[in-house]
Amino acid sequence: MHGASGGLGNCAISLAKAFGATVITTSGNEQKQQHCLKLGADHAFDYHSPELLEQIKQVTNGKGVDLIFDMAAGDFVNLNLKLLAEDGRLVTVSLKRGAKANVDVFRLMAKRIVWTGSTLRPQSDSAKASIAKQLLQFVWPLLEQDKFRPHIHQVFDITDVQKAHKLLESGQHNGKIVLNMVSL
Repeated sequence: MHGASGGLGNCAISLAKAFGATVITTSGNEQKQQHCLKLGADHAFDYHSPELLEQIKQVTNGKGVDLIFDMAAGDFVNLNLKLLAEDGRLVTVSLKRGAKANVDVFRLMAKRIVWTGSTLRPQSDSAKASIAKQLLQFVWPLLEQDKFRPHIHQVFDITDVQKAHKLLESGQHNGKIVLNMVSL
């Protein structure tokens, strides 16, 4: 999981652990790696490291990972294809490192990788309703059993929306940034 120290990544770590997965994360610094480990990640690596591929191959006994939940895209796409095991799945949900990539299509084919992309905003109301129904069925019980809890980095009053955006854009947060609308 790339970008796992942010809000979406925090939720993904917790959900993956709740469903019994071994979680491997990458982040840009030691503090964010420690945050991912604290949330339950089994391994946390620095994505700047030239040894990243070897480190992940080592913890997967040379196999590679079965699934990558990717919030980076861009220049990480070919790295993802190298990190994936045969018949692995790449799920791209954000484009923090860019929307375009020069893809090694042969590697994609040779390893029989399935690559899916998704974003919520442009989906139809019926598709969003279907997703909400699945969340109620599979995720809500985990919340009720306290097996999953979103991590909140900081709560801002709605009047401090500029400060919240500044923090968001800085990338110096771990978890969700929440706007409190009570003062309206």
